Formats: sequence, C-alpha cells, structure tokens
Amino acid sequence: MKKIFAGLLLLLLVVGLGKSVQAQEQGTPAKAVNDTDWIVEALAVRLGENEVNHKALVNTFGPQTHHKERFLCRWLEKGKAIEMVSEMEQETEQGNQTQRTYMVCRYDPNKNLFVQTMTFEGKSGPGIDLTWDRKTSRFEAEKSLPEPVGATVELSFKWTGNKTLTGDHKIIQGDKVLFHEVITGKKIKTVANDQEFEQIKASILRK
Repeated sequence: MKKIFAGLLLLLLVVGLGKSVQAQEQGTPAKAVNDTDWIVEALAVRLGENEVNHKALVNTFGPQTHHKERFLCRWLEKGKAIEMVSEMEQETEQGNQTQRTYMVCRYDPNKNLFVQTMTFEGKSGPGIDLTWDRKTSRFEAEKSLPEPVGATVELSFKWTGNKTLTGDHKIIQGDKVLFHEVITGKKIKTVANDQEFEQIKASILRK
C-alpha cells in the first residue's frame, strides 16, 4: 500500500495541471472550435525550472512532513505535449532521500481533458486526467484511489502571473480527511537546461 500511495502522491505533488474548455463569459464572443491557443497556454505554464514546497497539515499515513521539489519542464511536441522531470527531497525511515519522476502531459480531444502519465523509479505509474477552469485559471483534479478503499484525491491550485503557485491537496475517505497539504512555489527560470534535463531523464528511465 505504501508504494501505491507514494506513487499516487508523487504524481499529484508535481505541480502544473491541464484544463478543460469552459464557457465564455457572457457578452464575450466565443472562440472558433479549432482554436488551440488555450491548450498551448495550459501546457506552457509549467515550462522552465520551478521550485515547490509541500507542507502537510494532516497526514494519517505518517508524521506531518515538509517536502521540497524541483522540476524542469520543456516541450516534448511544441504546442501539443510537454515532458517533465521532478526531483523531490523527502524524509523516510531510512533518512532523507531524493525521488525522481518523469512525466508527459498532452491534451486528449476525445476526453476533453489533459492526460498525464508518469514513470516512477523506472516503472510506469498511475496516470491522471486533468482539468483547468479557463475563467479562474485554476487547475483541478479528482481521482479515486485503489487504496485506502473509498478514498479520493482532490487537488486545486493556481499559477499567478506565471510566476507564483498556491494550491491545496487532500485525500478524503468519506467525511474523514486522511491527508491535507498546502502547496506554494515559484518559477526560477522560464527555460529548462536541456543538458541537465537529459541527465535526470536518463537516470529515471534506465532504472
């Protein structure tokens, strides 16, 4: 169970989600059906080098902890898909460890959602479907977990001016909050270093 939870949690902790098409404000002309500017905008918000802090307020899986994360993001297919590498420093029973993850996110027109996949320690992890409220520019996700039985992940956060991040992440089982953390972050560089990206990516995929 710990491995399943760790994989799902790491996936959700990596900030930056996609969005779904929302209705235009009243009085604002609707964009053309084939307009893809909003898709590019949603994907591009994560580009570059980012630093994120995760502060646990409630954690029934263990002690309240703080995690520091650094992730690099670049275009995998310009305007259509991004790829990310994440390095997260976390406390474990064996001491402080760095966990690395590789992810790809692209828009699925059939689902009208952004689909994100993950490779965790050289193995494929659980994916997640992502939405973005175009009116509020807020990212949201909800996913049922295989364990604990009946538990659901809820995530909501927002980039402001493409520079700072604030968010909220919960795991809920019925009326009980099993996990709750607040997320804050900032963009350090608008372009990721390709050489460093390749090195981290290789270290993840070759395991």
